[in-house]
Amino acid sequence: MRLLGGKADKGANSMLRAVRLLVGGLLLGTVLVSAPAGAASRSAANPPPITGGGPGGLPPISWSGYVWEPRQDLMKGAPYDNYWSALPNTVYVDSAGRLHLWIQHYAGHWWSSQIESIENDFGYGTYTFVVRTPSTLFDPRDVLGLFTYNASSTSSNPYVGHLENDIEISRWAVPKFKNNMQYAVQPFWLRGNQKRLAAPRTAPVTYQFQWTPSRTVFTTRAGANPTGRVLNRWVSHSETPRAGTRVNLNFWLFGDVDAPQSGRPQEAVIDSFTYRPAA
Repeated sequence: MRLLGGKADKGANSMLRAVRLLVGGLLLGTVLVSAPAGAASRSAANPPPITGGGPGGLPPISWSGYVWEPRQDLMKGAPYDNYWSALPNTVYVDSAGRLHLWIQHYAGHWWSSQIESIENDFGYGTYTFVVRTPSTLFDPRDVLGLFTYNASSTSSNPYVGHLENDIEISRWAVPKFKNNMQYAVQPFWLRGNQKRLAAPRTAPVTYQFQWTPSRTVFTTRAGANPTGRVLNRWVSHSETPRAGTRVNLNFWLFGDVDAPQSGRPQEAVIDSFTYRPAA
């Protein structure tokens, strides 16, 4: 789910961009002393230094054959008024080539994470995400989103017209909620645009959607195999691609309380993303 977290948000306030440049170094300096107890022990990463070049002076990320822009917003932004951090202890690629997205606490706030592809000409084809973290390890408030998004739309409604094909894993703040994953073609409230299912409890898991002119087919497969055993499948309608469509992955907190129910840092590990254009 992207909502209002698009390019328009990040460029809407020139003063905010200036503040990012000034505050980015301060946040990096406070992260090690502001994280809750146990945060450092949960990560085996050795984050790279900040060298500049991306949002707020932070570098873009190279992962799975694409270049990605990490999201950094020092003021709350959608979905659900999260703070967004692009610091390298929150968004990074490890030595095995796996993407790590964190929800971390520092500088007095909980910070979510998101990356967006620099490439913006995605369209019909098959999108495959291999997720390493078992769904059982996610906090009830965690949301892992895997989706396409186009920032341009003729509608003022953030759910309408953005070519958003969504896979989301979350319990939506209900600890015993069993249907903890959903497929959706936005706007989700229209008949036939959303399906909730139980996410696999073991990992890795392969999540896919195939975007065609006539329909969008969502599939979950066992293991890290794009042709592996099908665990569930759902078919919805399709929209016509247009220039400016990007791929996004985000990891954020759902609900009015901007903290995990456990009070601990949260991590999502994604092995890979692949895109096979339609023939």
